[in-house]
Amino acid sequence: MLFMNKFSEFLRFLLSKSPLNRGTINAERAKNVEVIEKLEKEKKISNLPKQGPELAERIIDACEKYWEVHKSNCSGLVNAVADEFEVVLTGQANDIVDQIQNPPWKLLSDGVEADKKASEGKLVVAGLKSNPNGHVVIVVKRNKNQELAHGKYPFAYWGQLNGIGRKMVTINYAWFKEDRDKVIYHYRDI
Repeated sequence: MLFMNKFSEFLRFLLSKSPLNRGTINAERAKNVEVIEKLEKEKKISNLPKQGPELAERIIDACEKYWEVHKSNCSGLVNAVADEFEVVLTGQANDIVDQIQNPPWKLLSDGVEADKKASEGKLVVAGLKSNPNGHVVIVVKRNKNQELAHGKYPFAYWGQLNGIGRKMVTINYAWFKEDRDKVIYHYRDI
């Protein structure tokens, strides 16, 4: 949100210094101002809390919003949910796994920590690279009556290439048994 406000201010400054602005306001400048104002009004999420249960619920809402469209595309779902919170992730699963290993993303030691961060309203992505396609999921806050699978696998949403992903299911179903303990978890503030 702060970025959007600073970006708008920067664009207004540039427009004010433009040679087009000297003398009379022309149609092109007026159009640019309209575009900026429209961007400011179309903020994707208004009054977004910094963290906590309300934000954790909004992450689940975003997963629900995009799951049907991306139920057969894990990277599409992760990209769409991240975009909902103005977080840029791009490419396929292997690309996303590479991206989440860099700041501002922070490494988590395991699924228990991932579950905790998701409950705090952090954006948590779990993933594992593979050839030719890896896999990524959005870890989400679990309901109070739900337990981590085997005491270590958190709940998540994911799409599945050549199939149909899952919603609000523990991630031990997202990977083969021999792979699921190799999954990495990263989070960031939104």
